[in-house]
Amino acid sequence: MVNVDDVREISKLVDECRKISGELDRLYNGLLFLLEKNAYSYNIKNRQKEIQEKIKEYEQITFCITNCDFS
Repeated sequence: MVNVDDVREISKLVDECRKISGELDRLYNGLLFLLEKNAYSYNIKNRQKEIQEKIKEYEQITFCITNCDFS
């Protein structure tokens, strides 16, 4: 038997996850903007591999958050 209070709590957690995902998207887009803006100053080509790894981590986190299903 499903506990109604548990379902409500899980629903709240899912909503929080979606809000966090939106915040991560905004931060990620801001980071990309700053990287593009300062690409020449910081010589991004030398750090390309590190940046790609960070992007992969972000994508994995975002995928987990946006696809959480507690039903």
